Amino acid sequence: MKFRMGFVSNSSSSSFILAINGELTRENFLIALGVEKSSPMYGLAKEVGECFCKESSPVKEDYWDEKDLASFATLREKGLTVYHGSVCSDSDEPMECYLREQGFSVNTDKLFVKVSTS
Repeated sequence: MKFRMGFVSNSSSSSFILAINGELTRENFLIALGVEKSSPMYGLAKEVGECFCKESSPVKEDYWDEKDLASFATLREKGLTVYHGSVCSDSDEPMECYLREQGFSVNTDKLFVKVSTS
C-alpha cells in the first residue's frame, strides 16, 4: 500500500463550448433555453446561465484547431457566437460544481452548450 504525505487536491475543471445568438447574457441565455419566469425551473436555469456568463469568453478564430473548425463553422453558419470556458469542482458555487461533475448539453437552433466531464 502506498501513502501520500503532503497536499493532495481533488480539484479539477471541465471545459465547455457555448454558442448563442448575440451576446451571452443571463437574459439571452434564458430566452435561448426557452425557460420562462413562470416555470418552476426558472431559478435553476438562471443559476446555470449565471455560471456560463461568469466563466465564458468569446472564441477567437485563431483559437480553433482543425478538429474544432467544422463544428464551430456549423454554429457560426446558424448565426451563433461561440464562447468557451471552464467550470471548476472546487468552486464555492454549487451549480458550477454540479455542471462540472454531471455535464450539461443543449443543442437547438438558438443555443448549443456542451460541458465535457472528465
